Amino acid sequence: MWPTALLPSSSNKTLATVLDIDLDDNGFFKCKDPVLYPVDSTRAGVFITGYCQSPQDIPECVTQSSGVAARVAEAVHKARKGER
Repeated sequence: MWPTALLPSSSNKTLATVLDIDLDDNGFFKCKDPVLYPVDSTRAGVFITGYCQSPQDIPECVTQSSGVAARVAEAVHKARKGER
């Protein structure tokens, strides 16, 4: 992997340990699957968006944030119904 010119936060490693999620080779939070689950981290229920995932422009961050909002709404709905 090529190193990125923009660097992730130096606290990503600590936060990844606390949340029990993976980092990619560059130190950004890793998504479960970039095509099928682009805002899901490697741990169920923890969602990632924006620059913590990779260097991105503002429109992409806004789009991903909308996706995270939808995933959270889905999780809340399931929790209210008693599903997992």
